[in-house]
Amino acid sequence: IAHVAALGGFETTIFDISGPDPLGNPFAIKLPKLAFTQQPTVGTPGVPFTTDVTVALQRADNNSTLALDNSTLVTLGLASGTGALAGTLTRTVVNGVATFSGLSYDKAETITLSATSSPVATPGTSSAINLTQSLNLTTPSAADITLQVGQSYSITWTEPKSLVSSVKLSYSTDGGTNY
Repeated sequence: IAHVAALGGFETTIFDISGPDPLGNPFAIKLPKLAFTQQPTVGTPGVPFTTDVTVALQRADNNSTLALDNSTLVTLGLASGTGALAGTLTRTVVNGVATFSGLSYDKAETITLSATSSPVATPGTSSAINLTQSLNLTTPSAADITLQVGQSYSITWTEPKSLVSSVKLSYSTDGGTNY
């Protein structure tokens, strides 16, 4: 295991060196890795995630966090998705963990995030985050739910960021069996 004083002035393990093995094979260097340790699994387009995203700088050979590191910069981006990720996308590691608050994404789709760092560590990829658009019915209210044939009714709703361009309305005359 190699120790250097390059990360924030602390002597810390930044990579493992293994070898030569008994057969004389050369050394192999294993860089530390970035791992998503907390993230949302669902969200709404244009609305900040309700869960902070945390990325830990970990040893290459296990999941132990390099807690002495307070200088590595971690940057988030999209590993998959076609929209735009918004918020502060670069953070400094504190006690081995970078925390990203207030992030949002502008499209209804499933995305994954990527994490890269400076100095270099093996990049990490998040699990899937499913962003779906929802409407909140404002009228009629639950008390007005029995509508009369031949009558005209206003139906209004709210939704974040005005991302919905059309709405399909369906109705049932048999308690929801058929629409």
